Amino acid sequence: MKAADVIPLHVSDVTYPDEHPLAGQTGSVMAFAIRRPDGIVLVDSGIGFGNEWIEESYQPRSRPIREALKAAALDADFVRTMINTHLHFDHSGQNAAFPGVPIFVQQSEWDVAWDEGYTITEWLDFE
Repeated sequence: MKAADVIPLHVSDVTYPDEHPLAGQTGSVMAFAIRRPDGIVLVDSGIGFGNEWIEESYQPRSRPIREALKAAALDADFVRTMINTHLHFDHSGQNAAFPGVPIFVQQSEWDVAWDEGYTITEWLDFE
């Protein structure tokens, strides 16, 4: 693997809410595509859409992860595997954009993800 095979994907910008240590500042949300001969490994998927609390608290300016891949000249239909570094809303929110693609995450992360307030569980629990 070469460094050129790891492609950063800018999927969102957020404004941190008052209760956050970075209150009022803007932050970027990134995913990464790893280009391999057998397809793309996607690391994280960014913020999902339609959650009122996220929209009000973080004011995300997001684009669909498939658009981010296209902007990087990558075909989203070649995503073969996903890895979530963890399951916070800004890392796993668009997992459902790749139905049928296996997603890997640490067991300990999966276990705590279902605790109230940890993440947006409807973005994790999909068919």
